[in-house]
Amino acid sequence: MKLLARWLGELPAEQLKKYELLEMIYMWAVGFTRGPDEALGKLTATSLETSESPVIRSHILLSSH
Repeated sequence: MKLLARWLGELPAEQLKKYELLEMIYMWAVGFTRGPDEALGKLTATSLETSESPVIRSHILLSSH
């Protein structure tokens, strides 16, 4: 998870935004390695909360509890 968070964190934000699921995976990797506060902070800086994808929406609902 640490390696995954580091690799995905190295990608430019605009590149990561092109792939919502990969961006969500990054949020989870950050949550597991650096804690939920940092992951939620990063999540609010994305547009994932307004995603129309049912897969992304299910992750958003999980992360808010």
